[in-house]
Amino acid sequence: MRLPLLAATLTLCLLSPTAFARPVAECQSAEEAEMAAALAAEGIAEPTLALTGVGRSATTTGGEWVVVGWRPCLDPTAEPEGGVSTRISLYHRTGKAAPKPVASLDLPPVQRFVSPSEDAVVATKWGPLLLIEAATGGSCMGCETLVPLLLTGDKLVMLTPPDPDIALREVTGSSPDIILTGFLTRFEAYPPLCSACSPSTTIHLRLEKDRLVEACDRFRDNYISDAAAAREELAALAGDPVGPDTVNDLYAGSIARLLDRVNAGETPSGALPDFQDEAAKAIDRADPSRGATIRRSAAALSEAIISAQSTGKLSRACPALGVERPRLR
Repeated sequence: MRLPLLAATLTLCLLSPTAFARPVAECQSAEEAEMAAALAAEGIAEPTLALTGVGRSATTTGGEWVVVGWRPCLDPTAEPEGGVSTRISLYHRTGKAAPKPVASLDLPPVQRFVSPSEDAVVATKWGPLLLIEAATGGSCMGCETLVPLLLTGDKLVMLTPPDPDIALREVTGSSPDIILTGFLTRFEAYPPLCSACSPSTTIHLRLEKDRLVEACDRFRDNYISDAAAAREELAALAGDPVGPDTVNDLYAGSIARLLDRVNAGETPSGALPDFQDEAAKAIDRADPSRGATIRRSAAALSEAIISAQSTGKLSRACPALGVERPRLR
């Protein structure tokens, strides 16, 4: 009866990350190794983990926050399919004393490249907000993102956007509220566009205690001015020589402008006629097959926005989040 249990135990041991561990030096660049040595001299060390980055910020009391990323150094061929976690550790230093550990959190394994931001901690009325730059290693619109971690008591809590199609990029405001800005990834590669020429709209979120809430309504003027500038750009683009890039830019630009106008609070009846005219210019310059796809694509998006309005989904601080990506018939 003991043999199966022993075999299972051995199997789990063999499959654990430590079974495939390599010397930490093999996973650190020369610069990272130098930073790790400097941290060790300060009293911060994880001998079995490789350093992924360091960020420092002054505290409001005259001390210093030190944010460190650590990651197991494994044989790439033996790394678990889902990846391995990066550990984010927060330290606090007062004066010349050694930094004291405050809290740690393991990020989801899907984030393969992780490092604290250059200015890694923002003071908020709810506690220090850590800013972590993370990437999956892919090439999608949301494959690189900013991960905010809030220190609540003695724990780090990862804050997630209210919509999974938001990719955060930076903190753009800190008075009177903390504003985090990103963009909408929902229309990546919307037919017939490629990922590199995908349309989007800026999304603003506000930190409220331990969550992020929509705050686009505070930036209506920005959306209005962006949409006005895009109108001029699209008009100039319509006069460019016909070609695939021109078609892509015209159609992607028309969608992005439409989303900006929705976020500005415009009604579909006000924004859709211009969108349909701009999409028609792309159709006129496209080959028959691509033009037919754009026609169906534009019609489906128009229907989706009208539907969102009729069902009340645009009645929110960031109305564009209420527009679903339609499936083309």
